[in-house]
Amino acid sequence: MAKKQLKEYIEQLNSYINDKDLSEQEQDALEGLIDNIEIRLDELEGEEHSDTLSEQVDELATAFEAEHPLLTGVLKDIMVKLSSMGV
Repeated sequence: MAKKQLKEYIEQLNSYINDKDLSEQEQDALEGLIDNIEIRLDELEGEEHSDTLSEQVDELATAFEAEHPLLTGVLKDIMVKLSSMGV
């Protein structure tokens, strides 16, 4: 269930990237985050993970907070879901 919800959040991020006027650097950061989340989802079976991915999500949420509050909300939801999965 958690994986399914994370995939829905990834879809929201992709839609946001396509629909909003983001700088190339912002787009690259979000696309890199999406790639990292997808890789972690593929590796989740029985492995322990560091806090690196959660930290990356948190940093991006902070960076986007002022100009992109909707995006920040999605990123915060991802952080909560990753935390509940032990990632």
